[in-house]
Amino acid sequence: MHPDIEQLMKLQEVDEQLLELERSKEYLPEIIENVKLEVEQAARLVTTTKTRLDEARLKQRQLELDLQEAQADLGRYEKQMASIKTNKEYDALTTEIETTKERIGFIEDEIILTLNEIDELTTALAEAGKRHELLARSNHDQLHNLEREMGAVEDKVSVKMDERKNITVRVTKSTLAVYERVRRGRGSPVVVPVKKNACGACFKSQPPQRIQELRKGLTVITCDNCGRFLTLLNGDQEGN
Repeated sequence: MHPDIEQLMKLQEVDEQLLELERSKEYLPEIIENVKLEVEQAARLVTTTKTRLDEARLKQRQLELDLQEAQADLGRYEKQMASIKTNKEYDALTTEIETTKERIGFIEDEIILTLNEIDELTTALAEAGKRHELLARSNHDQLHNLEREMGAVEDKVSVKMDERKNITVRVTKSTLAVYERVRRGRGSPVVVPVKKNACGACFKSQPPQRIQELRKGLTVITCDNCGRFLTLLNGDQEGN
């Protein structure tokens, strides 16, 4: 294998690692925001459920007051029945009594519905609280690791850039220029193995003479079709 190809393969690996680090700059903040959002949503569910529970309990107390008032009205009307003197008074009072009884029945039904709602909300609040507590605890460690990883990205990039520089100085300038041009134009990989006498990237068949030159490793060979550098990773077997 030609020395330049050996160095380009190392360079290609470093460039792929740098590309992944650049990608992490994009996806890590998104992951961090999603983790935070999950905890925030759980906390909001606790808050909204508690608010609904407080409102239901307030409604229960108001209904109980309304029931007491209606029952007091009914008791007063029933006492008045003993002192009425005319049929007109009797009919009017009877109507009031029936209306009040209907009102009492309606309030009692509302109280039952509200008590059921309170039971459901009490259970929901307990479950929401447990979920929030679990998420807050587990996501705290995850957030710590993600933020630490995010902070280390630039350091990793710096290290890889130093590695890249140390490699590029070992490659001839003309070969490096071709590598950079192909990488910008076609992306990775730039150095590809020959498989079944064809370019491993574009699958263009390579003439036997070129395969022989690759085996000798005396010169840098590129694919006439896609411009990528060719190599035989496992010796003669890759060219067969």
